[in-house]
Amino acid sequence: MSSFTLPVAADDVWSVSQVTSAVKRLIERDLGAVWVRGEISQCKAWSSGHWYFTLRDSRSQVRCCMWKQQALKAGRPPADGTEVYVLGTPGMFEDKGEFRLTVAAIIPTSAVGAQQQELERVKAVLQRDGLFDVSRKRALPGFANCIAIVTSLDGAALRDVAIVIGRRWPCARLIVVGARVQGDGAEAELVRALGIVNRLDGVDLCIIGRGGGAREDLVVFNSEAVCRALAAVRVPTISAVGHETDV
Repeated sequence: MSSFTLPVAADDVWSVSQVTSAVKRLIERDLGAVWVRGEISQCKAWSSGHWYFTLRDSRSQVRCCMWKQQALKAGRPPADGTEVYVLGTPGMFEDKGEFRLTVAAIIPTSAVGAQQQELERVKAVLQRDGLFDVSRKRALPGFANCIAIVTSLDGAALRDVAIVIGRRWPCARLIVVGARVQGDGAEAELVRALGIVNRLDGVDLCIIGRGGGAREDLVVFNSEAVCRALAAVRVPTISAVGHETDV
């Protein structure tokens, strides 16, 4: 046995639970969601629908969990050895005293590369066709009496935009044109919605928007078809896509 004596009163000694709870509070207070790059290892999809895996690089590793709701959005579990980006929130599993990332999204690095290549292609084509010319920019109206909003009818973005407009310019008339803002069919619906706005009489301003999300959730707004539909709108258009960190 050690010859050391207890340097504090017994009442000042922490329990294991107190230590893990304190660490958990510190982590959750100081760290929010972060993007992390690493290699998938020991990925297992449980019958509960949750995924558990290790994310590692050449020096370290961290255990990760992805709950059923997010796993369903991600689709197929990634194969071991896949290089990925994950959006995860650091935390402590107190019962095991284990540091983990709770993962909200997984993107293979190869997919990001393909998305970036497509974005650069679209930018080059639109630049060539003059869609980025300064002369095409339209000044915002001093007073927008009628505002068209293109967004999901089910998303929080519609409510947020309507609340802000109602507070700052309550006399404005709002026309909402619904469209999916991610997933299958989103591109076609956004193009259709912008075409509807273009045929409306009396519209002074158009807002196209959605809330924040993972990069793959926002990628439809980089679509060439959507960009061309936006360029064809006759009135000034404001993009309100994602949060400031998504810009």
